[in-house]
Amino acid sequence: MHYNSFNGVIRDIQSIKIQGATAVARATLEAYVRFGSNLKIKKSQNWKHEMKVAMAYLLQHSRPTEPLTRNGLLFVWKRINQQPSVFILKKSAQEFIKLLAQTQSRISLLGRAIIKSGDRIFTHCHSSTTEQLLIETHRKKKFHVYTSETRPLFQGRITAKALRTKGIPVTMIVDSAGPFLISPASGRDLMMNSVVIGADAIMPDGSVLNKIGSFGLTLSASVNHVPVYIVASLLKCVGQIPVKIEKRPAKEVWAGAPAGLEILNFAFDKVPANQITYLVTEFGLIEPRQVRQYAKKYYPWILQ
Repeated sequence: MHYNSFNGVIRDIQSIKIQGATAVARATLEAYVRFGSNLKIKKSQNWKHEMKVAMAYLLQHSRPTEPLTRNGLLFVWKRINQQPSVFILKKSAQEFIKLLAQTQSRISLLGRAIIKSGDRIFTHCHSSTTEQLLIETHRKKKFHVYTSETRPLFQGRITAKALRTKGIPVTMIVDSAGPFLISPASGRDLMMNSVVIGADAIMPDGSVLNKIGSFGLTLSASVNHVPVYIVASLLKCVGQIPVKIEKRPAKEVWAGAPAGLEILNFAFDKVPANQITYLVTEFGLIEPRQVRQYAKKYYPWILQ
């Protein structure tokens, strides 16, 4: 069995055909299970060795700013390391995928308190967890969502389409207008009641990594006393292995750029803990300073 059997899912993840931390983690785990299920190795120790190497291969070739995927693979590996078998592989992967769904449902329920009827809410990029929270909350409360395009790949359009399908009023703006819109300078009738965004990674100090542009939006919100809520599961916490901020290909920004022009295409930026009001998690609203405490209590294997 060759590890190039993973190349299809890796290619889809790197090209953003599969996008969003939850979808990436699910697709990676499903590929890992298929690989292990198809291995024709009788000795359990040899099978376990192949699974360890395969996990390393997936981590090496997937996007670098994806702790949820890393944590999912670690969750499964810890179990098959103790009991190496295809049965345990499938069972543990299913448990983690089920856990992802449960955390999203709990966040949708516990996070409704941050939204009031009549609110104007600004969001950025596409987060399936944030999307679910907004859709579920709109069943009980009516509000208006403002969203960015999220260049260069326009993930904001995914959010806008999903919310409009559910009848939620949505206004889209270009990315560079976000900080201005959030500030009083754009007019009192456009003042946002909150900024509600997802996260790709949660750092132990309570800061988060999210789609490029998040820093400017939350900085504007912080300066103008607009609450910032990060909607994300603590399964996205970063453990002992640091994550890197991914840099994407220049051609995404300008396919026909002049020769010699340097293009720096950051995929993510960092939102400092002091710009975050609360993280909306499966354990309710927590302050950034509480992240390590909660992760240690509920997901200690992540921090080990």
